[in-house]
Amino acid sequence: MFDPDNQELALRIMAALLCGGVIGFDREIRSHEAGIRTHALAAEGAALFTLAGILIAHQAHTIGY
Repeated sequence: MFDPDNQELALRIMAALLCGGVIGFDREIRSHEAGIRTHALAAEGAALFTLAGILIAHQAHTIGY
């Protein structure tokens, strides 16, 4: 079962922010709408949503569901 510690959680969230920021930066260079902030926040939200599901499943497994 996947049981990340706080450091790994922070690393995954920062990696999502970085990847979203790179995509947003590329879009800003090309003068498209939805730039760095939009893509970084969307990537962070997706990472948090995914990690929340993983942590909830781990907690349920721990208590016997």
